Amino acid sequence: MVTSPQQLLADAQTRIAELLRASPAADLERNLKALLAQTFQKLELVTRDEFEVERERLARLQTRLEALERELQSRAPSHPAPAEQAAERATTGEDPAAGTPPIPAHPYQMPPQAAR
Repeated sequence: MVTSPQQLLADAQTRIAELLRASPAADLERNLKALLAQTFQKLELVTRDEFEVERERLARLQTRLEALERELQSRAPSHPAPAEQAAERATTGEDPAAGTPPIPAHPYQMPPQAAR
């Protein structure tokens, strides 16, 4: 019986596929695919499209944040805040007991009582 090389190759391929289906290799392949799918699910991977959408959203939020920061800076008073004034007096060596009591760093904090 004379067969062509293509027929021999097709026959060999069919026999190898049958052997793999009947062998533990098929089970191993299925188990490996299931393990990989489970691992990818645990990693919470996203598609490229989902990633791009989130990236664009983050860029818009960053732009809005910068605009809000600029607006806050433009509305900020030109004189220093009370906490900054107290820190400045402490660094310049001014005696808070000689004049006004020191301004508390926190708005709900009570100023220290004078020694009796």
